[in-house]
Amino acid sequence: GYQEENGRAIIEDLKEDYPGMDFSIAVNREYLSTGTLASLLIGYETIPHKNEPLLVIEGDLVCDNEIIEKIVPAAENTLAVDCSKVVDEEAMRFISQGGVIKSISKEIKLKDAQGEFIGISKLSGKDFPTFYKIGQKLLEKEKDLFYESVMDKLAKEQNKISFKILNIEPYRWTEIDFPLEYKKAREIFTKDVKISLFSGIIFIFLLIFSRSCLV
Repeated sequence: GYQEENGRAIIEDLKEDYPGMDFSIAVNREYLSTGTLASLLIGYETIPHKNEPLLVIEGDLVCDNEIIEKIVPAAENTLAVDCSKVVDEEAMRFISQGGVIKSISKEIKLKDAQGEFIGISKLSGKDFPTFYKIGQKLLEKEKDLFYESVMDKLAKEQNKISFKILNIEPYRWTEIDFPLEYKKAREIFTKDVKISLFSGIIFIFLLIFSRSCLV
């Protein structure tokens, strides 16, 4: 949606780096009135092999390669989280028990949060039709939703579908929503960080360009 041409340019660069991979581009035309849930479901609709695991990576994220290498072999329905720092109001906060998500939302009280979901998840292709169906129902009531709202609903209903956590310590990551965060990312990562892609997994990159980001 927003800054679509920038997103397409990034995909073209990835095509050059990974010539053996197939790339599809899905565009959320209603990006002004919808959130990441709508974008994820639109992306899912373009996938030809829907039974394979999905690796969802938010496009405003920069991280050490090791984080990707840790989550790829992890069990399906696993969320990469950071339990090492104090969370703030902007963080996607979570509460877990026994390594399983019990709640994930920006509405969780700061004092109750156990850490932050960093925006990388490995999801089950087998379970995603249920995820998709619930997401569509939620969007009928409210368009501007995070995709984590589906995870939160499934966790609270104690559904057969559960989400495990994978603590990414001690590896580095940061998100880029604003110019100051871009500067921070440049300071943290003095060298380019390239993602190693693995076979047998479908990747969905949510290329979310903040309207307040001037990079």
